[in-house]
Amino acid sequence: MKGNLALKVGVFYDGSYFTHVSNYYNYVHAHRRRIHIGGLHDYIRHMIAERENTHPNLCHIVDAHFFRGRFTARDANEKPNQLYYDRVFDDVLMYNAVQTHYLPVKDQQGRKREKGVDVLMALETYELCMLKRYDIVVLIASDGDHVPLVRKLHTLGCKTMLIGWDFEFTDEHSGELQVTKTSTDLWNEVSYPMPMHDLIDEGLKENDAVVRDLFVVRDTTVRDGDVEGGMPSSPTGGAAGRRAAPKLRDEPAQWLRLHSLPGQ
Repeated sequence: MKGNLALKVGVFYDGSYFTHVSNYYNYVHAHRRRIHIGGLHDYIRHMIAERENTHPNLCHIVDAHFFRGRFTARDANEKPNQLYYDRVFDDVLMYNAVQTHYLPVKDQQGRKREKGVDVLMALETYELCMLKRYDIVVLIASDGDHVPLVRKLHTLGCKTMLIGWDFEFTDEHSGELQVTKTSTDLWNEVSYPMPMHDLIDEGLKENDAVVRDLFVVRDTTVRDGDVEGGMPSSPTGGAAGRRAAPKLRDEPAQWLRLHSLPGQ
């Protein structure tokens, strides 16, 4: 019998990691859909409810925060429509009540790199947990550098859930094997590890409604050759910022409309 325990949940995104994973599902994975942020939050509530023996509507996501490096306006303006795509994705986050935290992307030895994002995410997460006393903190991340944060959260009496992925694919342009792997130490440290690569594939095979709703609906009016939208490219390049395969392109305003509605 399920209890009536209400839980306060905080969700914290490594933004570049989330973008990389969503691009993988849109361009490489057989499902060919981006991850729906509202659908992901609903999935998180259901998974917490199962593990805490309560109801999903009693698992309240009281905070959601998105951390990422960001190009300067001048740098973004050098890429066609990048400023517009950045704004579209900001609107998506706003409609889903996700607060953004950006740091400037640094130029190091001719390459654009994020600096300090993991530290900012850890400090903000810990401070907010101290102030708001979350029952559960959900990390959408993969880096083992988050292990000290998880340990500190546990000292506050807060449980932790990790939304992570392990997958690999061959980039059709470079021919290189692209590997995404979540830190084993991080998997082992959290209270509730959620290996999403397996959970999503199993849920799709079983036609699980909660898993189906993890993805943005593909509108039949999207045309081959439409401009790419949805998410801005990764500021640090790599697989997260490249097309892995030629697919239907998401028209930005349409993607925003679909992302503002419940997944189907």
